[in-house]
Amino acid sequence: SLGSYQYVITPTVVIPSNGNSCVGTDAIMIVNVAPAIVPQLYSSDGDDNAFICLGGKDFVFFDFGGLPLFEYTYTDGTTTRVVERKGPIDIVTVQPTVTTTYQLLKVKDGFGCEVNPTDQRVTVNVGST
Repeated sequence: SLGSYQYVITPTVVIPSNGNSCVGTDAIMIVNVAPAIVPQLYSSDGDDNAFICLGGKDFVFFDFGGLPLFEYTYTDGTTTRVVERKGPIDIVTVQPTVTTTYQLLKVKDGFGCEVNPTDQRVTVNVGST
């Protein structure tokens, strides 16, 4: 389950030729178990498509799961942006002038665990009026 666990490790070496053993100095190992990063990207409509008129604005929602604070990287197909020190949800205002697809490329959690999602995209479709 989630949490931090501490283990004491005592290295022991057995000599095969005579069966004698040597015991080393204890070492402490701490294991942090974080919730899984399960990134989702969605539009203000709650799915992977939004529709706006030319000059309009919309929102792209980044939802991460996992342990904050997060660093994430996304692209609009032209520019790649790195966003740091965010909580489990971030909302980005977008105002594209042409239909644009936003894609989440990488998410890193508070423990430094990283995922590279390949299926998290939102398209903002821009109409002419």
